[in-house]
Amino acid sequence: MFRFYIVLGPDENMHDEMIELIARQSERRNYLLGSAVISSKQVGINHKEYGVTSTGVVKFAEITMESLGIDMHKDPFSLKLTGGPNGDVAGNALRLMLQRCPKMQVKLIVDGSGVLYDPLGANHAALHKVVLKSDIDAFDPEALNPGGFILYRNQQQCEGLRKLYRKVSRENDAVTEEWISADEFFSEYGNLVFKVDADLFIPAGGRPETIDNSNWQRFLDENETPTARVIVEGANSFLTPTARVELQKRGVVIMRDASANKCGVISSSYEIIANLLLSDKEFLNNKERYVADVIDILERRAQDEARLILRRYDEQGGNKLYTEISDEISREINSHYAHLFAFFQKHSHLCGKPLFRRAILAHLPKMLRTEERYRRRLKLLPEKYLFAILASETASSMVYRENREADFLGVLQGHLQRSFGEYIERKVA
Repeated sequence: MFRFYIVLGPDENMHDEMIELIARQSERRNYLLGSAVISSKQVGINHKEYGVTSTGVVKFAEITMESLGIDMHKDPFSLKLTGGPNGDVAGNALRLMLQRCPKMQVKLIVDGSGVLYDPLGANHAALHKVVLKSDIDAFDPEALNPGGFILYRNQQQCEGLRKLYRKVSRENDAVTEEWISADEFFSEYGNLVFKVDADLFIPAGGRPETIDNSNWQRFLDENETPTARVIVEGANSFLTPTARVELQKRGVVIMRDASANKCGVISSSYEIIANLLLSDKEFLNNKERYVADVIDILERRAQDEARLILRRYDEQGGNKLYTEISDEISREINSHYAHLFAFFQKHSHLCGKPLFRRAILAHLPKMLRTEERYRRRLKLLPEKYLFAILASETASSMVYRENREADFLGVLQGHLQRSFGEYIERKVA
């Protein structure tokens, strides 16, 4: 009889109180995984607090822009963004880039509360005051540069039967206020993300399929040039598959959601491992250290995938789209993982062998990997977790390290092929 473990990954409209309640209920009812049933709690890694999803999104942006000759840490570049500065992905992406990118020009932010547009780039100090604290309507209008404006979606008044929306603009030295019609407001609100020119576009919030089969042409200017050179998808399905294809045909480098924003899911897996190996007190006493270890892993995972996508694109002479290569990589890893998981289920005794134990340890955060008191607790992990770790670490190594000098994971692959060559050849090759 198979035993299945149910793990929940909180998403939109789940608040911290709900997450903590689910974790407590799981413990009260003696569910096998206890509080590990759900991620992003206090005895865990809260996604918004630590910006785990944005860690991968920003790393993808850095590596992709670098491939175009722009070092985001040193060079000037322009950004447009959807998602509020108080949101998980958009807010943390802004936080990270404000820390790392002193010459960044934030030309456009679109969120549910309104729009900030600044042709010279929004004032960094003023952005710091709202990031992860407030929506964009709290941005100080006095900080606007000439030509900049803020549209306020939640500040309305009526003039007879007409609904009017507040707009604050800076012209030269004066900040002026006006009230515009609903038609004017929604025309600007809906068009700016298409029309504002920027080097980098990060959709990190907003409605799915905002750029779709019927409107992708609006992302091109009057010269048929895309209004962003690079799109890194922080939000899921902001572009439809057809829109991705058409924009890439016109020169846009698109790093799709399945690759760029998956660090949140990876982080949740490490939270569950911590819940299984550490007491609540141990975790809370070492939380910042553990989270720092996890973020290091997330940075490496994102870097490996971004570099592999770009490398394969160059090797194939641009004959495949970036998003096709992303899909191809996912299929390869998933296929290897499925076959390897089945293999380790049949040869479960390997988990205790030194080489395979090293592969398990390589997967873990540094704190669990290097301290013997924690290493001894690996036996507390359910057997299927060990199989999953081995399969995941080996499968990702087989794909990401395709042309690299062999490390011990390469030795592990060779050992698998030599010792169980017929099985591996049949199932994995």
